[in-house]
Amino acid sequence: MSGRPARLTIAREVLGLTRAQLANAIGKSAAAVGQFESGVIQPTARGARAIASALSVPIDFLHRTPAV
Repeated sequence: MSGRPARLTIAREVLGLTRAQLANAIGKSAAAVGQFESGVIQPTARGARAIASALSVPIDFLHRTPAV
């Protein structure tokens, strides 16, 4: 998710999930999800796949730069 943490936040909020709910779905803490969203840390490849699955988005959505 390098450079695109906002896309994670957008996807989570569109689904109406809290950080805690997403964290529970991926086996991480809500604090870790917050760090992913703020770009402080990046999930592992396995973590990114779990996030994409939990949010029902293709993994590319989390990496892609939005069109302007």
